[in-house]
Amino acid sequence: WAADHDADIISMSLGGGYSSTIAVQVAYAIANGVAVIAAAGNERSQGSPVSYPAALPGVVAVAATDSNNSYASFSNAGSYVDISAPGVGIWSTLPNNGFAAWSGTSMATPFGSGVLALIVELMRREGNAQWTAADAVREFFKSNLKDAGVPGFDVRFGFGIPVGFELVAAL
Repeated sequence: WAADHDADIISMSLGGGYSSTIAVQVAYAIANGVAVIAAAGNERSQGSPVSYPAALPGVVAVAATDSNNSYASFSNAGSYVDISAPGVGIWSTLPNNGFAAWSGTSMATPFGSGVLALIVELMRREGNAQWTAADAVREFFKSNLKDAGVPGFDVRFGFGIPVGFELVAAL
């Protein structure tokens, strides 16, 4: 539905085992120029099992960092992890109109979605109206990530932390 109604980005703070239904829908969205971002999973203590939809082709998988930009102890590691973002002690709303600090890759995922949304908007304002969110993902990986962990890609941080997130994590 989102892909058919002009969504630029689909943010999925969920994860688990493989679902062919979700895989087909995610592939459809990506084929239609929509960027799909998903939580990498919180099962590090269980050996970091592969989490879907994050591990699907073309999906940007988000791992979690703590307030020191260190890898969050619960956050899955794996070759499918693309980026890392703050995911420990993130304030969120609750169904009863309250607030609480939560931790998880589901809390990190909206940060990645927000950065990509800003890049899409900036590209459009610069006269690149024809660019899709998929183009924004490529631009995002080219120039907006700060390497973390071992140099280059690694299974904990992926390609790195979006520039400026060290400030967010400190809040």
